[in-house]
Amino acid sequence: PITEEVHAYYFMNQVIHILKIAANMGMSYDKVKTMICLGSDFDGLINAIDCCKNATQFESFKQLLKQITSKNNFWQNTGLNKNEIDTDELLELIFYQNGVNFVKKHL
Repeated sequence: PITEEVHAYYFMNQVIHILKIAANMGMSYDKVKTMICLGSDFDGLINAIDCCKNATQFESFKQLLKQITSKNNFWQNTGLNKNEIDTDELLELIFYQNGVNFVKKHL
């Protein structure tokens, strides 16, 4: 069955894909983590994720992502070093800080 957790894994799969592509291009994780942002219109997604239909649900969605990424085997077989990734920081950057930093820099 397709649950909220399945949609959360789908979302994190996209984040992992971005991180891996960047690493293959020689970009450091520290740089790439500051370049991913989720906007209220879900740019880049064809459809909104069922467990997070709009920006009012960002906080609960972020908490769900923290739950799944804290599982012992989550980062296994991703090709990423889980010791390099502070999931709380990464999610805060994606859901808030990277957007704020972009606006401050460009507007």
